[in-house]
Amino acid sequence: MQHTVIFGILVTILNNKKVTREYLSQKFEISMRTVARYLNVLLDVGIPIESIIGRNGGISLRDDYALAKGFLTTQERERLIACVKATAPTFDDNLNYLIIQKLEEAQKRTKQNKSLATHQTLYIDATGTYNDKFYKDKISIINRAIQDCTILQIAHLEKYGNTITDKFAPYCLVLTGGSWYLYSINHKIQDFVLLRLSKILNIVNTHEIFERQTVSIDQHMLARFEEPTINLCIEFSNLRLQDITEWIGQENISTDQLSYTAHAKVQGGSTLISKLLSFGSDIKVISPTWLRDEMMSECRRMMDYYSL
Repeated sequence: MQHTVIFGILVTILNNKKVTREYLSQKFEISMRTVARYLNVLLDVGIPIESIIGRNGGISLRDDYALAKGFLTTQERERLIACVKATAPTFDDNLNYLIIQKLEEAQKRTKQNKSLATHQTLYIDATGTYNDKFYKDKISIINRAIQDCTILQIAHLEKYGNTITDKFAPYCLVLTGGSWYLYSINHKIQDFVLLRLSKILNIVNTHEIFERQTVSIDQHMLARFEEPTINLCIEFSNLRLQDITEWIGQENISTDQLSYTAHAKVQGGSTLISKLLSFGSDIKVISPTWLRDEMMSECRRMMDYYSL
């Protein structure tokens, strides 16, 4: 969904020449803060976005920028290669062979890109994360290693609190339950693992090249993070409307002009309780009853802790 909206924003700017942030916010039903974040994503991948301040200002693209007008499908590229090969003997130079070499290289890259969901790096905004600079530095090193297929040497905490240093061949970053994980091959056990970024103490790019396998993220690796879904009902104030909309979706929110109510199916578990607590006193759980009771118990535990 995020990538669809980002591409939609780019096309909207191209078609309209100049738009405002307010217009993009209304068109895609996202907050102004999200618009700014998505514009930064486009800037980070090299899209020349310009922001003009003032009465006639807005968001625009540099005049000389344009999206590619078209592309070759795999079948079209194969046909073109066959035609160029067939006509090569009729010329007394090697131009056809240079064309064939370029087309075949493009064909090879296209086949490799079939697993982009596993191999591509992601734009990650770590703003607000504790020790923000170090967290972003980790992500920057990992992204570079993923792009270059280089091995990482990582010192990390294992489950008993001991520090272990291993080498990892990075494949992609995984976001689940609000936490980031590195999906990679651990050289010691020669198998894929998910390593939580918050457990990484030190990370170094060794610049040793590894050969990437064609793989998909194994479902059994992610299954341990899956939580059962529940039907959640909450009430909240207008101070949290933007945050709840981004989390649950506008279509799941109703209002009686005094307060807002949201009904949605969400993942349960401890991560949900942490999420709800992050909104403070601006929300109230209506159902399910057990979650409401757990929230009350957690609040009492916090009061007891602070009263010591």
